[in-house]
Amino acid sequence: MNGAWIVFLKEMLDNLRDRRTVLSSFIMGPILGPAIFAVAMTALVTITTGELERPLELPVIGAEHAPGLVAWLRQREVEIQQPPEDPEQAVREGNHQVVLVIPEGYAEEFRAGTPATLQLVVDESNRKAQTNIRRAHNLLDAYSTSVGRLRLLARGVDPRLVDAVAIATIDVASREARAAMILGMLPYLIVISMLMGGFYLAIDTTAGERERGSLEALLTMPLTRSALMTGKLAATFVFSVMALVLALLAFYLVIPRMPLHEIGMAINFSPRMALDILLINLPLALFGAALLTVVAAFTRSFKEAQTWLSLVLLLPMIPTFVILILPFQTELWMMLVPSLSQGALVNEIIRGESLGLLHFAVSALTTLGYGLGLGALAARLYGREAMLG
Repeated sequence: MNGAWIVFLKEMLDNLRDRRTVLSSFIMGPILGPAIFAVAMTALVTITTGELERPLELPVIGAEHAPGLVAWLRQREVEIQQPPEDPEQAVREGNHQVVLVIPEGYAEEFRAGTPATLQLVVDESNRKAQTNIRRAHNLLDAYSTSVGRLRLLARGVDPRLVDAVAIATIDVASREARAAMILGMLPYLIVISMLMGGFYLAIDTTAGERERGSLEALLTMPLTRSALMTGKLAATFVFSVMALVLALLAFYLVIPRMPLHEIGMAINFSPRMALDILLINLPLALFGAALLTVVAAFTRSFKEAQTWLSLVLLLPMIPTFVILILPFQTELWMMLVPSLSQGALVNEIIRGESLGLLHFAVSALTTLGYGLGLGALAARLYGREAMLG
């Protein structure tokens, strides 16, 4: 154990003096990741709220066929614009987000009391236009409902007869739960920041030292190879945890500055929440450090290790992508999968839900088991004569 401690101290000091390792471990992932995340989310909220506050710009073709509709739209602060010559081309090229087309037969159908046809030219693949497309749809639906009810009243019919049911939606989602919908990237960024923390140290302490020839000198020292591996693995683990702490500190500073309140959302990223996320991810830090050490142990050069580890880094991130893309309800079996369990638990915390002790215990013990198994595999790889290349 004394030998492992000496190796641990040596690797910590060597890598803290290496600017490249410090830059990649503690700046690129833990600091830049949350900063870019905050800027992107702030821009998203600003654009969304800005679209809602501005009058809807609506080019109308055939406005002379429906003066009543056009006047009704103007009363609701819709800015009626001159139509383009080719509406489909204009929308496809992004010159307009939505164009209303009123056909010549509109007035005749309207007077006959039959559904009068209107056309909205839109590009559903244009994400920037989605807000104004929905606004145009909602306005026309409201006009249709209003005219339909007036027609029934004119015929002496109670308009409420067309409403077979009255639906009142009771939204039980808290402001924190709604915020979790757009903060789904958070577990992914936490995991990648943590793994990036130990990435270069794992490469340098194994493949890098082998390439420089210093690993051979270390193996001649009076310490067992398992102690040598334990010291290097412990240093990788500590670097990963330090990166995780820095990332949580960065999120703690930037999340309160994001204008989530402008869209009715909120997240209280408190010190307690940060501590819970740290505890949840500690076993995953050991798992990640052991995985990086195993891969670095069988590569023969720094460049080869960098290539392999870049691919291996994707493995723990796949479950967080699953959480991000697919709707899910946290279940016990998820706690058996490293990274998936941590992502699910972090999502629960962000949603303002209490942390289930059973889920937490199963996640921690399972991930620790996988991590210790990988550590044993790394010790076996260090015991090979081929370790020297």
